[in-house]
Amino acid sequence: MTKETLRKAVETEKGAPRRNRAVSVRLSSAEHRLLFQAAKREGLPPSTLARVLVVAGLGELAGERERL
Repeated sequence: MTKETLRKAVETEKGAPRRNRAVSVRLSSAEHRLLFQAAKREGLPPSTLARVLVVAGLGELAGERERL
């Protein structure tokens, strides 16, 4: 995932409506700490940043498959 793609996804998310469907993901202590630090820097709740990362990553994967 490129930094530009992630930046755009984060900015888009800041104005998006709240979601109501949950997905459970287990993280190591180090991963959890990184998520919370990054979320704080971006001014987003950790769960929102995690969603942005997942959705942006899935979007890039879908784009890669279309090019193959």
